[in-house]
Amino acid sequence: MTTDEKEDGMEPFERSRLLLKLMLVLARDRRAMQGRIQTTGFVREYGELPPDLGVATLGRLNNGEIAALADSVGIRPAPAGAKCDIFMNGMGYRIESLAAHPPVIVQDVEPDGLAEACRWAGIPADRLEERLEACRRLQEQRVRQAARERHDPGAGPAAETADAGEFRIADPASPLKDDREWLAPLVEYFWFTGSEHGKSHFPADYLLDYDDPLNMNTWRTFDKRHALEAVWERLAIRVAAAGRDGAVRETVRIRIV
Repeated sequence: MTTDEKEDGMEPFERSRLLLKLMLVLARDRRAMQGRIQTTGFVREYGELPPDLGVATLGRLNNGEIAALADSVGIRPAPAGAKCDIFMNGMGYRIESLAAHPPVIVQDVEPDGLAEACRWAGIPADRLEERLEACRRLQEQRVRQAARERHDPGAGPAAETADAGEFRIADPASPLKDDREWLAPLVEYFWFTGSEHGKSHFPADYLLDYDDPLNMNTWRTFDKRHALEAVWERLAIRVAAAGRDGAVRETVRIRIV
């Protein structure tokens, strides 16, 4: 992060996402992309950008200028619990930069919360505890292996990282590798629809992924099913104990790596 980003409090992903939203407004105003974007906003339609503003100008703006321009057309942070970042042509889009800023999809949810999310998603949770126990065993095995490798000079580099025990869901050794039919709808629910507390008032219908917010050729749009297919091999899970208020609780995290 640069000094300017630290001073104005804008993270790189926040900056690029604001630029992408402004580009979508610009595409609407200039009828770019064959005029496919008819409406762009969140609850209310965003205002129009200055007529002399273009892509080159956007690329030269500093963080403060980007934030001010976004505010001038009504771009605000999405409400808490919202799963979409913007509405276009009446459909909700979640904005991600999967390569540069891989997201955490399930953020430290307790097993009871996962079971509740299964109910909201309409999928069975009867084998959830069994699956989590298998994940715990594999994690413990990998942590022990990493510890042995650290103490064995001839074993090569240790496998352990800051997320010791985390493993990819599609890994051949994963106890979840054959659970895609059950697990994919749950991950999709957390990514696009809601949380363990219920369905969002602002669900997402599509994923808009990008590499460069200012270059439309790097944008990709997925419906929910194809978004999961695009990242399935990159999904990783961790079941971890975390202390809070003097008590130890267990949480589950699923993220794209």
